[in-house]
Amino acid sequence: MRKELQELKLHKMNPDGCFLSLGPTTDDCSCQITLSGEEARLLFDVGDEAVHVAFLPISYLVNIYERVISKLEAHRA
Repeated sequence: MRKELQELKLHKMNPDGCFLSLGPTTDDCSCQITLSGEEARLLFDVGDEAVHVAFLPISYLVNIYERVISKLEAHRA
């Protein structure tokens, strides 16, 4: 998550566009992301042969990532 957060902050995602690859939790769902300006376009394939699209501000994703990482770190301590 920290790596993806850094990529979001720099507006430079990994070349293959994979996103939200969080291990066994997301085995049945794949997500690709593309960034354009201040907006992220997320394509979700949840295994039902349908693709779901979401458009979100990058700042919203950064905020969510920071909050989740903070809570996970607090839980680990």
